[in-house]
Amino acid sequence: MKRAVVGVLVVALVVVGFLWWNTRRATASPVQYLTATAARSNVTDSVAATGTVQPQTTLALSFGSTGTSTGSSGSSSSASASSSQGSGTGTTTSTVSAVNVAVGQHVDAGAVLATVDGASQRAAVTAATGQLAVAQAQVTSAQSQLSSALARLVAEPSVASVVAAAKSQLATAQAQLTVAEAQLAAAQAKLAAEPAGTTASQLASDDVAVAQGQAQVVQAQGAVQSAQHAVSTASTPSATVASDNSAIAQARLSVTQAQNGVTTATSSLAAARVAAASTSLTAPIAGIVTAVDLTVGTGAPSGTAVQLRSDGLQVVASVAELDITKLKAGLIADVTFPALGSSAKATLVALPTQANSSTGGTSSAVTFPVDLQLATAPPGLLPGMSAQISITIASQQSVLAVPTTAIQGSTASPTVQVMVNGVPQTRPVTIGLSTASTTEIVAGLNAGDTVVTGVVNPLSTTTGGAGGAGGAGGIGGLGGGTGGFGGTTNRTRTGG
Repeated sequence: MKRAVVGVLVVALVVVGFLWWNTRRATASPVQYLTATAARSNVTDSVAATGTVQPQTTLALSFGSTGTSTGSSGSSSSASASSSQGSGTGTTTSTVSAVNVAVGQHVDAGAVLATVDGASQRAAVTAATGQLAVAQAQVTSAQSQLSSALARLVAEPSVASVVAAAKSQLATAQAQLTVAEAQLAAAQAKLAAEPAGTTASQLASDDVAVAQGQAQVVQAQGAVQSAQHAVSTASTPSATVASDNSAIAQARLSVTQAQNGVTTATSSLAAARVAAASTSLTAPIAGIVTAVDLTVGTGAPSGTAVQLRSDGLQVVASVAELDITKLKAGLIADVTFPALGSSAKATLVALPTQANSSTGGTSSAVTFPVDLQLATAPPGLLPGMSAQISITIASQQSVLAVPTTAIQGSTASPTVQVMVNGVPQTRPVTIGLSTASTTEIVAGLNAGDTVVTGVVNPLSTTTGGAGGAGGAGGIGGLGGGTGGFGGTTNRTRTGG
């Protein structure tokens, strides 16, 4: 009997529980839809990257050189910039007479940064000028001898006249030799007699006079030897012809040698003039002095004396390999500088030619360097500061758009659900530019239409709460979590 009563009670409890659950189900909240409103907006797709601020150009300046330039390397082999050691033609025999700049100082293009005492350079120019004059005189003499030899061969005179002419030439040559030796002796005596303290310029002038006297003696000695040979061979016509031919060959060789001497002397003079003009170190561009390796009263360095960076700054960014193919020269980027709390526009200058060098470690991510030219640098921006970059690769302005989570269907046939009188209806659409958050609607919707971006089903929970939210199905990689559009999310309740 007790078992029968217990059985009846159990059945009664089951029936009551079922009725309670069915009543609760009938009175539960209906399905809720997360919605957004189709509205006109800007749709922008971009590539994010990080980078650092670097100068557009750095210069290593030295005396006698225009400077070694090293620009930031985004489109070349690396993503960093540094100064290079110059290899100018300066000389440590020059003494630094003035240093007009200090590290951190701003200079204008053409500003004189430092100077050296140019006394030795000016003396070198004077000496080189004298050597060139001697070489040119030797060319003239050699050409004259060649002309004479050619003329003798063309018009062979009688033996007697040849002999007489040869003797006359010998007498003339001997007289010229005597004069040349006297002039050389006088020049040497003058040089030797110069008192202590004579200027370098005067000593250089004396050296030139001695060199010219020596050249004239050598020339006169050659003329005497030639004349003596002519006298000895003048009695025999055949010997005279052979002598003329030999003289022509010798004269031509002398002309070639003299011309080579002029070339060498001209080169030496040009180098001396460059050195003399390089006593001032000037800034080829406006910028900031970053290093000074000069001290007044000491010898000027043969290498880099002053390092200078340009006023212009740029950002060198590292872009992931999956994004680099999306970029092209001329794209506009928004650059934010966390240290300054400011931002600026920049232009992508050129595409890179290779990836960044591996920095080691466990990361295998491949990145590429790109140079971004800043339109205007914000105040306080310095090389080395970090930058956050967003490079715009596509943009549509003031177009009809919805959250990407509202797009359903397939890539070929996208659809959205539009709320009509509280009930979602599927509607085909044509889409344009689509990003992870927003999609352009080309056709199929009107501004103000309410579209479904997700659903809240209260029966999906076992805790008695409001239920979970499910996102609307996406197209390929365009689906995702739920979200509002333009900062507003609507809830639409459907009756049941």
